[in-house]
Amino acid sequence: MVKVVKKRKGFELKITSLKGSSKGNYIFIKSPSGGYHAFLEVAAGEAARDCGAKGKGNSRQLCKEVCKF
Repeated sequence: MVKVVKKRKGFELKITSLKGSSKGNYIFIKSPSGGYHAFLEVAAGEAARDCGAKGKGNSRQLCKEVCKF
């Protein structure tokens, strides 16, 4: 079960995206502590199927199947 907590004030993630020279688009996130994380952008439907979506439909429907926001 997911525990829901109040959002901390002043907490900020900086996000940018850049075009890579070989594979595609990268999304970079910088945390408040200065750490960086990078993600390779893929189509949402492709990602949802890779994460276990079994249904048929558009990207939004497939993402709803696997993402529990």
